[in-house]
Amino acid sequence: MAGIIGFIGREWSTIDVLFHGLRQLEYRGYDSAGIAFKNGKLSVVKYAGEVQDLSDHFEQIETSHATTGIGHTRWSTHGPPTDENAHPHTDCTNKVTVVHNGIIENYDSLRDQLTDAGHTFTSDTDSEVIPHLIESEISNGKEAETAFRSAVKQLKGSYAIACIIEDVNSIFAARDDSPLVLGIADNACFLASDIPAFIDLTNQVVYLDDGEFATISTVEEPEWCVTDSNGNPINREIDTVDWVPEESNEDSYDDWMIKEISEQPKALQQCLRERVDPELEIDDLVDFSRSSVQLVASGTSYHAALHGAQLFREAGIPAQAFHASEYAMAAPPTGDTLVVAVTNSGETASTLSALRAARRRGARTLAVTNVVGSTAARECDHALYIRAGPEIGISATKTFPTQLAALNLLSLTINQNDSFHEALISALTELPEQVESVLNNSMADEVARLYHDSPACFFIGREFQYPVALEGALKINEYSYKYAEGFAGGEFKHGPLALIDDSTPVFGVVAGNQESARKTIWNMTQARSRGAPTVAITDNSTKVDAIADHTLQIPQTHRCVSPILATVHLQLFAYHTARLLGNREDPSVSSETANSSISKPQLRAETDRKQLYWLGQNSIHPTVPKLAVPKPAFELGIFERQLDEVIWDLGSSGLAVLTSSKARNESVNQILDGLEERSSKLKKGVIYDMPLVDSEAIYNENRGLNIDISSIVYFGELFKLGETCHFLFDPSRTNSILLVKEDAFQEEFGRVPFKVKNTSDTVLNLSSDETTSTKKLKEEI
Repeated sequence: MAGIIGFIGREWSTIDVLFHGLRQLEYRGYDSAGIAFKNGKLSVVKYAGEVQDLSDHFEQIETSHATTGIGHTRWSTHGPPTDENAHPHTDCTNKVTVVHNGIIENYDSLRDQLTDAGHTFTSDTDSEVIPHLIESEISNGKEAETAFRSAVKQLKGSYAIACIIEDVNSIFAARDDSPLVLGIADNACFLASDIPAFIDLTNQVVYLDDGEFATISTVEEPEWCVTDSNGNPINREIDTVDWVPEESNEDSYDDWMIKEISEQPKALQQCLRERVDPELEIDDLVDFSRSSVQLVASGTSYHAALHGAQLFREAGIPAQAFHASEYAMAAPPTGDTLVVAVTNSGETASTLSALRAARRRGARTLAVTNVVGSTAARECDHALYIRAGPEIGISATKTFPTQLAALNLLSLTINQNDSFHEALISALTELPEQVESVLNNSMADEVARLYHDSPACFFIGREFQYPVALEGALKINEYSYKYAEGFAGGEFKHGPLALIDDSTPVFGVVAGNQESARKTIWNMTQARSRGAPTVAITDNSTKVDAIADHTLQIPQTHRCVSPILATVHLQLFAYHTARLLGNREDPSVSSETANSSISKPQLRAETDRKQLYWLGQNSIHPTVPKLAVPKPAFELGIFERQLDEVIWDLGSSGLAVLTSSKARNESVNQILDGLEERSSKLKKGVIYDMPLVDSEAIYNENRGLNIDISSIVYFGELFKLGETCHFLFDPSRTNSILLVKEDAFQEEFGRVPFKVKNTSDTVLNLSSDETTSTKKLKEEI
């Protein structure tokens, strides 16, 4: 995921607007950021790292006269996160600059064509071909807007593009299969990949459709226009977004996930308002008598689609949920079918592709979405809005229960059973208050404290509870970065049961007293017989507490509504698990919030500092995740066997221990036991198996041990590519080296007492100002 912001106007500081937009888009996840602006001439500033890092570089840059700019947060797809690969990208003349979301599928052939024509590329990205294509069209005599349009026409793939050209007072934009929206204010125009980028400044928006172009310009007053691919104007109305800016701010919450979990009662009230009554009429929805229903969705929305399919089947209508990506590749026959697209944003590419495949086959379509005016809402025959309000956190929370609630509303228009209507309407009316009760009384944090360090979690459910099991596992995956899997209860014995032991908790969703609940209890009994701890999410309609080690209570309600209540517990379990593991907070968290919510423990080695030796420092290779352990570590014979394990401390975000398997139960555990005193978030375990059997192949005379530590970089996220690491050695504990991040090293030890000679036989004793030769250190050992 990546983010785009563009601005043209004089009412606000251009750079302030761009940075505000980038910070509002941080929730999308990113690894680098950059800004291009016109301040007399075109300037580009971009770096791998966070938006705040980019902001620090602007302190010495004159930007007061800038009136036009574009910004970008990048999530790496082509090439690693480096300064060169960050957006914006420029052409050979540095007069054309572009930001791009999406994937250019034909960039290889375009790049070869441009290289043959004399263009020079400086990045690994597919996006860089775009400014060079524009440059090429300009050099052939085309004016700026025509050159931009001609260049975009050569692209195959998905894109949202914004472009600035030095001598033109405009921003050119285009979209295809990637969202882009304009923001219109009295004296300014914006463009962005998502509305939160500018919602604080204007709520007047213009949505672009696939294949459309837009230009925002300023001569005396900012103006905008939307055109087709041939430059023909398109009459597009301005829509008003009914969000209030406070809805997209974190308020007093630690991060977006817990904020949006806590907002679920309010979101459900909004979803159900004026819709839950005996004479129910869904917005603009009529005549839904169809022979069958097909639901298409991705991720969390797919789990909601599974729930919806079950609802339709209960009403006697054949229904099936499909992964949108698979449906788009080979759509099943439609006939007299209603195709329901469940999508929070209304912009999910695979879901839009599935919708279009269905429309080509003549199906009637309905979008269940959160965003008014989204592509899905505009392209479908009908739209049912879930009214959850803006969801900023990258992990879906409040949109899932509101999707389920909206699908329950839809089922009321189809199911003609009067008793069903009465019972479901009553349950939906009580739902917001019941969710509030679960939030206030959940013991999910206590369960998380017991099982946050388990190697895996399994979730099981049947019938309406099966999608909840899938969603619980997905939340663990997304937020805790742990392995988790959800299963239909009846499939648990077909393979998954073989993975169960006393270290893998099994969560069973057991609501009601019907056959599906009783069979789920039997599945939990099977898991328990293999030593697995069991956790039941239950409304106490059964005696599941007799076989469950722990229970998470939900109020009794209608069987179609209970999944919403059960989901809240699993969201909270995932959230608290992530916090206990010390994993990075939701990407939307500001640095100020993060620092106030989770204090960063100081790095303290619980050994006599006179015994700690500094072996040197190195950085993780920025293109290939390799780390060279300094040569003294090898020459001192620290490792009696190959280095093949990593023990890491996720609590400190500053320390890892490189060790051999022989030391696993010796010195390493001693180190970790000492560290445990300073951090309750300590995590013990082997993050990755790294066998280094062929020492000749990995040993370099100048650099020492060359270790592949992609696991540290990508799994633990302790160390970023290119980050400096210090190596400390305690001679009383062989077979292990402490690997310390730069900031933690400076906090605890200060700077190295003096510059170390660039020789392979020098190490530093941190407690003195004297170097110690390898020979002397060997004698001490």
